[in-house]
Amino acid sequence: MPETKGVKVPTEKQVLDLLNKCKKMNTTPYIDDVNELPFLVKEPKAGKVVSNTHNEKYDCTEITLSNGVKVFLKNTDFQNDEIQLLAYGQGGTSQYPDNQVLNANNAARVISDCGIGNYSPTDLDKFKKGKSFGVWPFINSLSEGISAYSTVRDVEYMLQNVYMVFEAPRKDAEVFERKCAEWRDQAKLIPNSPDYQFAINFYNDRYPDNKRGYAMLTEKMISQLKLDEMYRIYKEGFTNAADFIFAIVGNIDETTLIPMIEKYIGGLPTSDKREKYVDRMPEFAKGQINDVFKMGLADKAKVGIATCLPFEYSERNIMAVQILNGIVDIKLTEVIREKMSGTYGTYFSLSADKDPRPLTNMYIQMGCEPERVEELTNAIWTEIDKIIQNGPEQVDLDKVKEQLTRDYEVSMKRNTTWTSGIAIENLYGDPFYSLEEYKKLVNSFTVDDIQQIARYMKHDEFVRCVLLPGK
Repeated sequence: MPETKGVKVPTEKQVLDLLNKCKKMNTTPYIDDVNELPFLVKEPKAGKVVSNTHNEKYDCTEITLSNGVKVFLKNTDFQNDEIQLLAYGQGGTSQYPDNQVLNANNAARVISDCGIGNYSPTDLDKFKKGKSFGVWPFINSLSEGISAYSTVRDVEYMLQNVYMVFEAPRKDAEVFERKCAEWRDQAKLIPNSPDYQFAINFYNDRYPDNKRGYAMLTEKMISQLKLDEMYRIYKEGFTNAADFIFAIVGNIDETTLIPMIEKYIGGLPTSDKREKYVDRMPEFAKGQINDVFKMGLADKAKVGIATCLPFEYSERNIMAVQILNGIVDIKLTEVIREKMSGTYGTYFSLSADKDPRPLTNMYIQMGCEPERVEELTNAIWTEIDKIIQNGPEQVDLDKVKEQLTRDYEVSMKRNTTWTSGIAIENLYGDPFYSLEEYKKLVNSFTVDDIQQIARYMKHDEFVRCVLLPGK
């Protein structure tokens, strides 16, 4: 029996009467409407392979199609029934001015959710029942591309879908409105969420004059999104297939796959135009910024620290930064969490980028008791300064070398490692090392080498954002 006050339990007669009423109702069977139009909107005008060579570096086949598209094909036995595809091109949202970047940032997110060709999202879900393939177009700040996968059996469906990303994108006002409604619901949480407000403040503290980026969509931003504008930008990003590098890796049979590639990738539109990203990166904050604000009732603090410095780019320096990142992560975990019991975990990241300009970014975040914010901040700077002044301990360097080589060895048995490595090296020139090359490079670093690179952790200028409980 229910205990809630005011709830009336139906009598046995009332239940039986309801059942009899249901039996007498006129009902019609449910009809599941299935889109009977062909999945492929139109038959491509197939191209031909005009060049077929063996690429010794990747131990793969490299083909050039008659429309100018370059495709790398690598057969692997990492997974019995998996094929991965990555198409990667330069440009991205950097091609668009500040007043268009909001729609550019969200173009792929919205248009790819609208279905493809003649198929709505619901139609597409029904069509894919019993099949296994997926295609995800994306537009990032400096690039655009397509990530896709399939089983061996369904690879042609995957290629047809990739073809239609260029030739038959779809816009759907209902999907757009539904997505905006979801974002509005999320945006309403921002004023009452300390974590959301921390993310917004920390982002704005780092890039105070940034007109292109944001931590999350606000209601004002959502009102500025235009479906037609996003559709236009999306189509512009996927209009010239020759501007992309295609890498297909997995359990592939070239005899059957190459004719499909000639049809669906060789049949894509191309031109001689080549896009390149534009450097629109916002400037990092100058000086020492300390943003302390109060919000929420939980008796805990959140701390974010960031620096950004010019970087002397070289392949060796990039690797040294990765090694240093691992060393500092070990040291902060050992000191801040284990010895000082100051936090459950300290997130540390030191990264270096070549594009759009060479920079290093250091990022630290932790949660702790409010009264320990200054103590733990000083302890973090102390550990970083020790490495800057004296270099790392040999034991930590050895741990990181071992971990990096082990992780790389594991990653080299993933198809996605090969698609991204091949595409990025051929698009941007970033090296894709063999396992032997990687081990040799990692193991060549000494304590003195890492101390030299530790200069990129100097913190004469920094941003710190602190969330404390209160109002």
